[in-house]
Amino acid sequence: IYTKDNGNSSFIKKSTNGGTTFSTLYTDNIGLGFDDFLITAKPEQSSTLYFAKDEFFQIIDGTGTLPNPTFSKNLALGDYFVNVYGTTYPIIYFNARALSAAPSNGNIVYLAGDIKYDNDPNPNVEDWKDGTALFKSENGGTGAWSVVSYIHGRVNAIAIDPRNPNHICIAKGGFPTDDTGQTQGRVEESINGGLTFTDMSLNNGLTPFPVNALAYVNGSN
Repeated sequence: IYTKDNGNSSFIKKSTNGGTTFSTLYTDNIGLGFDDFLITAKPEQSSTLYFAKDEFFQIIDGTGTLPNPTFSKNLALGDYFVNVYGTTYPIIYFNARALSAAPSNGNIVYLAGDIKYDNDPNPNVEDWKDGTALFKSENGGTGAWSVVSYIHGRVNAIAIDPRNPNHICIAKGGFPTDDTGQTQGRVEESINGGLTFTDMSLNNGLTPFPVNALAYVNGSN
């Protein structure tokens, strides 16, 4: 069992006896200790953990025999671009909010977070815009990531079809609206790896409040 503990520092803790006792596996040095972070185990290799906090994605060795993190990537250095209505902008801020690995292929990882992008060509002007971006990796996070979508509203959770890593659903927090002020869905579905989404929550009885968690039932549609 792996768990997280936010105190004066941020810890990943591990139990090998069903939760009777825990030992510290990793103490990160990213930002403030009280900043929340995300962890998920690689499905077919439970000794590998994917970790995200603030602008960083990292890989953690769950055995504790290697120096951790074994890999670290900063997603807010300006070398990733988001397409906003046909125009691409450099991402200069990222704060991880949702992380998930595909059950059928643990090398496919989705990571969503709050972003700021610079839509002013003058580098001396801080005219930054806010949004949410969905990143996708097909190599376990160690190579180049793709920014597959710009999303209105904060993404709180990502659920992946156990049989199809390109079939995903996202849950949104807050009360998201589009640029015209129209209310958007709380749960959205993609069948193409996050490139486009369809609102699943419109007129289906889901109350118009933030959604904080999702679960995909194996064998369901």
